[in-house]
Amino acid sequence: GATAGAGGDAGSGGTGPKSNGDPCANGSECDSGFCVDAVCCNKACDGSCESCSAASKGTGTDGVCGPVADATDPDDECTDEGATSCGQNGFCDGGGACALYPADTQCTDSSCSGGVRTLPSTCDGAGTCQGNGTENCSQGSCSGPVCLGQCQVDGDCTSDKYCDTLSGNCTPKLPNGDACQSGQPSACQSGFCVDGTCCNTACSGSCYGCGSGTCSPHAAGQDPDGDCSADAPGSCGQDGACNGSGGCRLYGGSVTCGNASCSGSTYTGAPTCDGGGSCKTPSSSSCGNYLCAGNACGTSCSSSTQCASGNYCNTSNSRCEALKGNGSSCGGGGECSSGNCVDGFCCNTACTGSCQACSAAKKGQGANGTCGNVIAGQDPDGNCADQGAASCGTNGQCNGSGGCQLYGNGTQCVAQSCSGSTQTNARTCNGSGTCQTAGTSSCSPYKCSGTACATSCGADSDCATGYVCKSSTGKCITPQTLGASCSRTVECASGFCADGNCCNTACTGSCKICSGGTCEAQCGGGCGICP
Repeated sequence: GATAGAGGDAGSGGTGPKSNGDPCANGSECDSGFCVDAVCCNKACDGSCESCSAASKGTGTDGVCGPVADATDPDDECTDEGATSCGQNGFCDGGGACALYPADTQCTDSSCSGGVRTLPSTCDGAGTCQGNGTENCSQGSCSGPVCLGQCQVDGDCTSDKYCDTLSGNCTPKLPNGDACQSGQPSACQSGFCVDGTCCNTACSGSCYGCGSGTCSPHAAGQDPDGDCSADAPGSCGQDGACNGSGGCRLYGGSVTCGNASCSGSTYTGAPTCDGGGSCKTPSSSSCGNYLCAGNACGTSCSSSTQCASGNYCNTSNSRCEALKGNGSSCGGGGECSSGNCVDGFCCNTACTGSCQACSAAKKGQGANGTCGNVIAGQDPDGNCADQGAASCGTNGQCNGSGGCQLYGNGTQCVAQSCSGSTQTNARTCNGSGTCQTAGTSSCSPYKCSGTACATSCGADSDCATGYVCKSSTGKCITPQTLGASCSRTVECASGFCADGNCCNTACTGSCKICSGGTCEAQCGGGCGICP
């Protein structure tokens, strides 16, 4: 049988080992390890008259080793040892061995001596040339190797007969379709003995036969005479079988003549034979979402570097998928056409500013996917520190304009205080980050009471310098002029309080009275006669 292809690289077409029956050039391409008759075979198939090609076997399928068809020898394994040997006749026997010359094939010539003819020996079909005995000549004498009256050659017979060398008789020539011995075409009326049958023509062309008496092309896929060599599949040449039209068949479209290739994200299929001896230019196609993986398109991914432009690797399902538009949910910037995944959504910008967000929930307004300012009074990402009112700085909330909000105008930043008789007013923020000065206020006529000016008094010590506490009203006053009502001398500028009013003197003598601020002598009532 044909020899299995030698080992070697399986090629770079990006496909796995081939199954039995697939075209091949060497055993390394095949899952079985055997490439026989240009197809992957189930075993070495190296016995005589064995083949793995349906064309050579004449039946069955490619890829299964079996005997070569009877009366064929596509690999020229059987030597024609000649009819005289009764050995091999140059063909296979259909059972996996070389055929022997069949029984009754003449293997020696006739001879005649002394009126006794020794008949020609014939093969027994098992490889032995056996004798057929003798016969007495009817006329008692010989004529060469035959009896007198018998024929030796066709010329001894009329034109419609031939000399049957076995019997020595002139026998009517055979019509087309009758069996004949290939060495005696004269036995046929046509003069042609082809494939053991009388034929209408010499039928000498490749892939022609005459099994029925009429020369005709062998059926497509058959090659009983071994006319067609089996070229390597990649050559697009002969595939070892006839084409049904009197020629050798060429490899067709199912046979590759090169390797598939892949570049970037474009896959170019393996070129195939066109059935006319040429290798067809292959077509190309896009790998879709994937980049090439070797000489084939990728089918899964573990990284976005395995995906075509405009796609990313979804590691949850190991598939390349189209990049997402703004507003789509995401787990990273690599999923987004913008390259930005912010707040769980593909975003139109990196959106890195303080008090900016890309989700409607965080912004408190707008749509997902568009970077915008967080509304005033919110700070979902904790961008703004609360620096305290005393600083007049940030208050821990956004300002609605993409920045941190400051403590507002009028917010107290320094508490009011009071010392002596001067009140220092509370300071407030100006809304721009500055704690503004509010000035001081005089408590006069009062002194301070805690952090503020007193508004009443219970003692002189509650009053500013130069003022005294008028006990009847609880008010701080300046010492009063003569005649003003008083209850204590300190209430009077003169230093004298007599008879309930400020007096010009102490007015302490008997029969004296202070009236209108002037101390006068009192008359009447024991103090003398009033003038």
